[in-house]
Amino acid sequence: MSYNKLKYIAIFLGIITITWIIVDSKNEKIPGNKEYLRANDAFIKEDFKDALEQYKAAIKHDPENLYFLEGQARSLMSLNRNGDAIEIFLEVIKLNENFETAYSNLGILYDRSGDYNKAIIYYSKALQINPELSKGMHWLDRLLRNVKKEPSNISQRLYYLKRQMLLPENERVLSIPEEDKKQLNYEM
Repeated sequence: MSYNKLKYIAIFLGIITITWIIVDSKNEKIPGNKEYLRANDAFIKEDFKDALEQYKAAIKHDPENLYFLEGQARSLMSLNRNGDAIEIFLEVIKLNENFETAYSNLGILYDRSGDYNKAIIYYSKALQINPELSKGMHWLDRLLRNVKKEPSNISQRLYYLKRQMLLPENERVLSIPEEDKKQLNYEM
C-alpha cells in the first residue's frame, strides 16, 4: 500500500473520530440522555436494578420519552416485576401505537409467563408493524452482547406457538425452560 493511500485512510479515520466525539458530547447534553446511556450500559451488564434507577432518572427529564419508558419496562420485566412492566409497555403503546419494541417485549413477557394466547397477539402485532423483526438479532448485536448462538426471533417463536396451539392440549410443548432462557428481550 502506498504512502498516499495510508495518509488518506488516516485522515478519513481522524475525521470519523472527531465527528464521533462531537456527536457524543452533544448527546450527553440532551436532558436525560446521560442517565439513559448509563441505564443501557447497566442493562447490558445485567444490573437490572441500576438500569431501572437510571431509566427512572432519565424519565424525570422527559416523562413521555418512549425509549426511557420502554427501557424501564424491560428492566422491570428482567426483575420479574411483570405487572409493572405490562403497565408501562401499555403506556408506551398508548403514546405510540406503532412502537414495535413494546409489542415485541410484551409478547416475550407473556410468553415467559405462560400466557401464550397474548404472546401470539403481541408477536403478531409487532411483526405487522415491522416485518423486518423476522430477521432476528443482528450479528453485531450478538457480538456486542457475547451471544454465541443466535436466539430464536419472534417470528420463529410465533410460528412455533401457533403450531403447538393446534395440537391437543395434552400434546403441546409450549415451554422448554433451558431454551426459553436464551430468548433475549427486544431492544430497538
